[in-house]
Amino acid sequence: MSPTHPRPDAAKSGRVLVRMPESMHKRLSDAAGAEGVSMNLYVCGLLAAAIDWGGALASKRSVAEVRQEILHQTWRDRVRREEVRLLGER
Repeated sequence: MSPTHPRPDAAKSGRVLVRMPESMHKRLSDAAGAEGVSMNLYVCGLLAAAIDWGGALASKRSVAEVRQEILHQTWRDRVRREEVRLLGER
């Protein structure tokens, strides 16, 4: 498969490189700063809302609740990756 059409069973790293205009980058950075969060967390929140990840829109959860869920899920994913890495070293 090509990089634009990855295999469905391929493991996902949770990382995405997005190229964007400098002006968009600045506006995202400014908006994240105004919210008091990292740009990564801010963009994750925007993406979560865009795809209604975790039913954020349907349940009318607050932005703070969605952010907390993103942080919690990110932490769980990192723990799982570390467990897999450690098991592979045995």
